[in-house]
Parts: sequence; structure tokens; C-alpha cells
Amino acid sequence: MIPFLGTVLGSPKRHAVYSRSRDWSLWAKALNAALGTDYTPEDLDFVGERVNTLERCYNLREGLTREDDTLPRRLLEEALPDGPAKGEKVGEEALQDLLSQYYAALGWDTRTGVPTKATLARLNLDRLGC
Repeated sequence: MIPFLGTVLGSPKRHAVYSRSRDWSLWAKALNAALGTDYTPEDLDFVGERVNTLERCYNLREGLTREDDTLPRRLLEEALPDGPAKGEKVGEEALQDLLSQYYAALGWDTRTGVPTKATLARLNLDRLGC
């Protein structure tokens, strides 16, 4: 499941990480009870993925690129001072690997972060051509 349905449902979206194991069944039941609709968890997953890809297309149109998908320098360069990951840092190489995995999972080009034509078509966003 794509975690970005939170945008549509009004919950914070930035706290989640990509996970196909997220269970949207309770959200679907709640929406169906409140709205009298018949959404499935798969419907909600589709909407979330579509919103995320639409947001990406908007950002690309505004000039953002893979280079803008980064973390603060401090997280990349400074080791954590304490906690279970004490002494660890993300590092630029690890960040680039994670970005490639994330883009691939979303059906985006792993080099550029641009949604593929197939992904845009599957999400009914092919008219955007981003």
C-alpha cells in the first residue's frame, strides 16, 4: 500500500514509509459508514498512489528534480549522538539507494524520479505527461 492516502483522508502523510502491508480496511469501513459509499481497501490504495503521483508531477512541473529529494545535511553527515543508532548516519550513497528503491516501488524512473508512462496510464493520469 502507498501511505499517501493520508493526504486525502486528512491524516499526516509524512510520518509513513512505503509499505505494501498497510491495512486500509478500517479506513474503508469508516468512509463507507460516513459517506454511504462502497470503497474497498484497494480503492483507497489507488487513490493514495494517484495523489502521490499527481503531487510528483506538479513538483516536476515546478522544476524540482531527484536532486531536491534529499535530507538535511546534518542527517547525511553527522553521526547520531545517542540512541539505538548511535554513531550511525544516513550518508549520501544510502540515500540515493533508498530513493531508487522508492521510485521503483512507485513506478517512477529510478534515475530521474519521473513517473513512467505506464504508471501514469494505470493511474489515469496519462494526460499530464509529466
